[in-house]
Amino acid sequence: MPQSQRSTGPSRQDTAAKGRIITPDDSEAWRKVIEAVDSRSRFLCDTWIRLLVASYDFAPRMAILERGEQIVAALPFVEVKSLFTGKRGISLPFIDFCDAYCPQSSDYTLLYNTFVEHGRRNGWRYLETRGNFEQTPATEASLEFYTHVVDLRTGTETVFNRLASSAQRAIRRARKEGVQIDFSHEEQAIRTYYELQCQTRKRHGLPPQPYSFFRNLHRQIIETGEGFVVTGSYRGKPIAGAVYIKQSDVIHYKYGASDMKYQNARANNLVMWSAIEWAAKNGFTEMHLGRNSINNHGLRKYKLTWGATEGRASYHRYNLKTNQIAKMTDDVYGWHNQIFARLPQPLAKLAGSLLYKHIA
Repeated sequence: MPQSQRSTGPSRQDTAAKGRIITPDDSEAWRKVIEAVDSRSRFLCDTWIRLLVASYDFAPRMAILERGEQIVAALPFVEVKSLFTGKRGISLPFIDFCDAYCPQSSDYTLLYNTFVEHGRRNGWRYLETRGNFEQTPATEASLEFYTHVVDLRTGTETVFNRLASSAQRAIRRARKEGVQIDFSHEEQAIRTYYELQCQTRKRHGLPPQPYSFFRNLHRQIIETGEGFVVTGSYRGKPIAGAVYIKQSDVIHYKYGASDMKYQNARANNLVMWSAIEWAAKNGFTEMHLGRNSINNHGLRKYKLTWGATEGRASYHRYNLKTNQIAKMTDDVYGWHNQIFARLPQPLAKLAGSLLYKHIA
């Protein structure tokens, strides 16, 4: 088991359950899992995996546990093959959190070991999970993030009153400035958002994900009603936008961007509040504001202004060559920031289209 100096082997704690790996080629088993898991897990095992396959051609897999004919646990993952960054299994790329479907926590060890042994057989460098850290046999996290969750169950008035006064003032300011809010499932909204995203990524010194990813995001999630785009416009010009996705009774703030030239209009605050208000009125219980780098104090402060409860999320990476926990670095920050901040936008877009498949 992956403690700092200990190898991993299959668990014997529950001989009644059997673990195996399935692929979409086993269509009957794949369908059975999709039908068996709860709605939150179904989004990960089905919707998000389809987006990853369409965008990056990753190989989709699931580790599952069966007791007789019953599916009792499932862990979705993709196999990433790269000449530059090696071969590995990730559960799952480009989404902040990915808990396994595992109603009985005691089943997780066997599920995890099924994942590990598949990686060994297939020559992976490492595997990575983004959920269920407390159930892994690891002694330490590879990387940690802050999390922020807004409780929507108390109704919009209570939610608004929990906001920091600075957030309330910004919302009122945006309304006074005449910022207009639009909810959309149309691809044009994604195109508009993407241009704002490219501006924002350049400010942060990062390449944007390829537009093909956002086009597939629209086709797989937005167009089907499992997500939406909120745009804030000032005098007819889109100046802020965000992408939200639904996961059962939870709403995720997935991407946000804005034009800094219009920062004083506070459109991004009204965009966020409009989405929170809509979600609370439509029966969602929580809005997850995504992961937050431990050292990004400004973003952390911003998310706390929304009355969010702060927590921590732990990522786990296990090196299958050395049988040790592998430390991860937060790739948002580094020497590359200065390069991408200076790179012309067309070259930054090209870099993003080439790089993201390899850095998953």
